[in-house]
Amino acid sequence: MTNPFEHITNTLCRGARWSLDAITETPEQLTGKTEQIRAFLRQHGPATAVDLAKLVCLPNTGSVSALLKADVARGSIFRRGHSYHWNPQFDADLQQRLQAAATLLRANGFSVSKGI
Repeated sequence: MTNPFEHITNTLCRGARWSLDAITETPEQLTGKTEQIRAFLRQHGPATAVDLAKLVCLPNTGSVSALLKADVARGSIFRRGHSYHWNPQFDADLQQRLQAAATLLRANGFSVSKGI
């Protein structure tokens, strides 16, 4: 016998409006539910906690807020009304900080490449 909460979550997830298949990041990059939510917001725009919970099969909307707490604190995601939004300025700021760090490292004799 399955857990009743799992049964409810699975039933609700079958009615999700979007598919994670439409996200262009590779599966290796989307290792967790938070990464899936980030990718979805980047590519599809604002979404409510209800939609995000259905998307990644969370049992309730409070879990969405818990998963995105760090992202909201660092400014990559913000909430307006009932929707979560990706902050496009965060990507630009992050890119500038990374370029400044790479310049500093190169100036001190380190080799910096694009990649991991």
